[in-house]
Amino acid sequence: MTALQPGHTSSPRGESTNQPGSAAGVIREATSPKAALERLAAALDSRDYATTLLTSHGQTPRLTVVSRLTTALAEDIYAGNGWYWWSWAEKLAPIADVPAAARKIATVLRTIPEPTQR
Repeated sequence: MTALQPGHTSSPRGESTNQPGSAAGVIREATSPKAALERLAAALDSRDYATTLLTSHGQTPRLTVVSRLTTALAEDIYAGNGWYWWSWAEKLAPIADVPAAARKIATVLRTIPEPTQR
């Protein structure tokens, strides 16, 4: 793990983000990104979401989550530095809080029902 300056964290793809209150040298959970993404996939309801864990040499693992109700709703999730990350490099939830990550993903990927015609 690379030490960061106080107040800075790094996204799973190595992008630096300024985070007040974080400190260099803080020990983060020693879970591999792949294992963290596998836990997250297991926490998502397979009736509502199809998940695919993509891993390849030299690439950051990612979990693609697709709504089974409409395939137009999908998101890639990353894990690293103790956090789950959205594809746009924003923190989603701590790796230690899998249920919170699953809830947030479900909220983003839920479909809004069409209004009924009267």
